Amino acid sequence: MLAPTLSVPTPCHENWQQMTPATNGRHCAACQTVVVDFTHFTDAELLAYLGQHAGQSTCGRFRAEQLGRPLQPTTAATVGTARWRTWLAAAVAVWGLREVAAPAVRAQVPLEQREPTPTLAPITLGLVAPPPVTVHGVVTDADGPLPGVTVLLPGTQLGAVSDTNGRFELTVPPAAVAMHLQLTVSYIGYQPQHVAIPTSPNQTLHVVLTPDVKGMLSGEVVVVDGYSSSPWYTPRGLWQRVKRPFQRW
Repeated sequence: MLAPTLSVPTPCHENWQQMTPATNGRHCAACQTVVVDFTHFTDAELLAYLGQHAGQSTCGRFRAEQLGRPLQPTTAATVGTARWRTWLAAAVAVWGLREVAAPAVRAQVPLEQREPTPTLAPITLGLVAPPPVTVHGVVTDADGPLPGVTVLLPGTQLGAVSDTNGRFELTVPPAAVAMHLQLTVSYIGYQPQHVAIPTSPNQTLHVVLTPDVKGMLSGEVVVVDGYSSSPWYTPRGLWQRVKRPFQRW
């Protein structure tokens, strides 16, 4: 018997968090139906639920790994270790199939009995729980890569710091992409920038910072005893001063 495979041909784009809580899931006001939360179901529980609701359209929320593969029912060797509600649901589904197939079984020779193949009605699925999004990027200025640049997701504690090559990597929740939030890129002596989170996982952010001329001193250079007085730091020089003590170890 071929195990059924679930798929989501047209994912639902409604916000799960904004739906009204209901039994076994949440109520979607857009399509006026209850979306069942299947994310905590095992394969056996999924098969049992679909068997009990054969002939009915079902809208549900799934984990990505629950889709696109054959569902595996719990075998006899593992029934003893399964949760009691999994066993009970599977037993009810198998008993229902046995009652439907009972007349055909009695009319056959016992040695030739075959388990009937259940026919599942078309299923309407939706709302696959999306995985987190990892943002890759590089920060530079007019002279090249900038190390030690801070990249933050505003309103959260999620952030990253660029390495010596100016590269950074930051993992953000999928809701940040759906809400079109922006990352804040800041560095001492430079103007901060706000950049949009890329929607493609293969896209690399390229951020170019410009010096903050408003925060720098300018004026006539005064020479004292043969030495010229000038600002004691630059943003890139300050990074080298901070990093130098750690390079001795």
